[in-house]
Amino acid sequence: MSVSSEEVFVIKGKNMSAMPAAPVPVSTSLRTYAETLQHLFTRHPRVLPGAQIQPGTLDPPRFVHVLAPFMVGPQRIDHVFVDQHGGLTVVMVLLEPDPGAVRFITGQIMETLATWFKTVTLRELRSQMENYWGSTNQKVTLIINELWPEGRTEEAFWENIQLRFDAHHLRFVMAAPQIPSGLVQVFEFMNSQFLSVQALGLELRLYGDEASSMLLVPRIVGGARRPDRKNEDPEPFIWTPARMESAIANVPDPLLARRLHQLLEIFVDKQLYMPGASLDHPFFGVRGLSGERLFTFELSGNIHLFFHEINQLDSILKRDDLLLSLRNLALLDAGLELKKKPIATQLRRNLFQLSEVEFSEFLSTLGRYTGG
Repeated sequence: MSVSSEEVFVIKGKNMSAMPAAPVPVSTSLRTYAETLQHLFTRHPRVLPGAQIQPGTLDPPRFVHVLAPFMVGPQRIDHVFVDQHGGLTVVMVLLEPDPGAVRFITGQIMETLATWFKTVTLRELRSQMENYWGSTNQKVTLIINELWPEGRTEEAFWENIQLRFDAHHLRFVMAAPQIPSGLVQVFEFMNSQFLSVQALGLELRLYGDEASSMLLVPRIVGGARRPDRKNEDPEPFIWTPARMESAIANVPDPLLARRLHQLLEIFVDKQLYMPGASLDHPFFGVRGLSGERLFTFELSGNIHLFFHEINQLDSILKRDDLLLSLRNLALLDAGLELKKKPIATQLRRNLFQLSEVEFSEFLSTLGRYTGG
């Protein structure tokens, strides 16, 4: 790989120093740029920038590394990740993509995706994950705790993955020092056409040298772009009830789809519906007693609770009754401390994990604490 002439500047107080953009030089620990990337993906999943991958969401994907490598037909997947929503992300590393080989690379990507959906089974994937964890002294409980610090069962972990897998959800990421512009256009086109598959480029630029400090800049490219509108302010995307109803119709799990549709009908009928505003991430909310968002619901079945709305309740008794109701349904951690929590938290169980009796009780709780 040729050394770039680009420089970045590090400013400390009134001093400024330059760092060249360069590959990692040969050393005993990380001898090549390729080994550096392998190390980063394996040990530092945050190199996948969730906020760039799914911008504007309340809970952008957080990744845990679960497998490396994985063969899909003749193609090699370098890394497999899972996020807190149960979505799988596969990464192919391309060290020096040739701008003149965009057509060939595009063919590789399409062949990989087609082979994945035709041949890969979750049973096979799970077996390989468990073998990989055994070889690297990892435990599934540690992986679960990284995704959900408040705790989840192993059964819920695999159910989340199963739901997304059965719906043909997959995120494909090609990582390289720089993604050719022609390939960026291919990714943008794919994302404008595909409903359940996301294809992205991840540029990983290293600045500096190993003898001193280094700077890593991850940048997602190729996300779907909306048409430009000249002389107009961009119109925000809103998940209207009609749009959400269409999205729910594509949910493969009939139980989850029925419950989402039931919630949608109730909230619209009672004028409590609060639309989500993320094009790539369908969700909707419900207003609490003070008129602010109390819960949001995702197509994956994930439920988020907003603490500001809880603290607006006009009595401590109401607040405690709501929290107790959620704890009785095993939706909330018993040791939760409101003052130490962020603006929102994901509940411990998904909509599809509730029994019919539990779901009825949850609807009753919603009836007591929504309105305004």
